[in-house]
Amino acid sequence: MKKQSNQTTQAQKLPDEEWNFNGLSGYSDDCVRGIFLYEYFRYSDKLCKLVIRCREGFAPMSPLDEQWIREATNGNEAFFPLVQQLKSCPGFPDTPALQIVKNGYPGVNREDSGKDWLRDLGSVGAVRLYGREIWDSDSETTDEFHKFSSLCLQLENEPGIEYRYKGSVQARKFESIFSLGINWHAPDDQIVDDFRNVVLNRRPEQFRELAKIPSKQIAFGKFFGKLPFRPSSALDWLGVYRRRGAVKTWRKYFEIYKPQALQGTKRGVVKSKDISDLSRPLQEHYRKAKLILDWFENGTALKKENFR
Repeated sequence: MKKQSNQTTQAQKLPDEEWNFNGLSGYSDDCVRGIFLYEYFRYSDKLCKLVIRCREGFAPMSPLDEQWIREATNGNEAFFPLVQQLKSCPGFPDTPALQIVKNGYPGVNREDSGKDWLRDLGSVGAVRLYGREIWDSDSETTDEFHKFSSLCLQLENEPGIEYRYKGSVQARKFESIFSLGINWHAPDDQIVDDFRNVVLNRRPEQFRELAKIPSKQIAFGKFFGKLPFRPSSALDWLGVYRRRGAVKTWRKYFEIYKPQALQGTKRGVVKSKDISDLSRPLQEHYRKAKLILDWFENGTALKKENFR
């Protein structure tokens, strides 16, 4: 997304899909998280350039790509899978996430394809789940998105029957692939503990030194549980940040986006103090969005007290 200069002589109202995130209450948590990640990456010039630079179709990222990400995000390797998915989306960064929700994933004529992709983006993490092969690799009508998505589908076989995977999986140089059986009669805590022990005990020796990494490089599974704000709130703050960045003053902001707020001032005269009072909560939203952008770009610490 190309930011609008705040030096524009005739400020124009931004399209709703660029800032109005009020209608996300009916979306799944993963979908909202996907929109949050997509839009914050999209509004950062630095991170947009990073994704575009790494864009190489559906091929896995090269070591050079990974080095660019480390340099751009102060060593944050948690962004590897995120950049991998964003660079594979032909609509990024020009297409707003809300437009992807409405019109579908670019090039895919299937209902909810946009929500599905954003949900996958919001659940990206350290573990890839491989499912049944449900597409014909020789079919000329099967597009790359269906191939990519179907490989990540959960197995839907009934419990107690034999599972068979018809396809083949090419593990990347830093991945291991193995089968796990899960006893669903066990409580959640036991399943999580057992899964953790089984997987981590199989970490190859050449990757053992990566077991303990800096705290800022949080796996995405724990990432959202540690945020001192809701992703939906962060999107609302970003909406304020974008609108304010497209105008010269808060007065112009109100004239374009909230003209009714100016009608309630005494004697109809809108003084600077009036604008200051009206904009104070919005200035807080702007500040919070800026902190999150700084975290994405530079690994700046997110302190709970800064988001109260």
